[in-house]
Amino acid sequence: MHATPHTLSDPVSDHAQLSYMMPTFVVDDLDRAIDHYVNTLGFEERWRYPQGQATEAQVMRGGVELMLSKRDPGPNRRGPSSGTIFVDGIHEYHDEVASRLPRCLPLRDTPYGMREFEVPDPDGNWLTFGESISRVSE
Repeated sequence: MHATPHTLSDPVSDHAQLSYMMPTFVVDDLDRAIDHYVNTLGFEERWRYPQGQATEAQVMRGGVELMLSKRDPGPNRRGPSSGTIFVDGIHEYHDEVASRLPRCLPLRDTPYGMREFEVPDPDGNWLTFGESISRVSE
């Protein structure tokens, strides 16, 4: 029996749920990137691979996992990445990050119902941290 592929107009199975996003950010200097995520944004380093001359790493804070991948200087070179991370307590987290990162943008309310801020990492990747305005406690 062959499964029929879904098209955009097909209903999605209610058995499959997407629960989080773990983006991969391309970085020029893996050690510098790990230092930024750990010491500036408060993430924890989970692992590096391979041992010795690592080209991949994972950092985590709460339920958010990020992969960091050393930029390939060859023809497969990828550009900057970005991602949105949903936060409970956006005001507190913004204050925490802004105290350590002068390039942290101010909080703003969006037309799509989020209160969010953006920060760059050392390699030009942009992170948006946000919380639904309906959940934000002033």
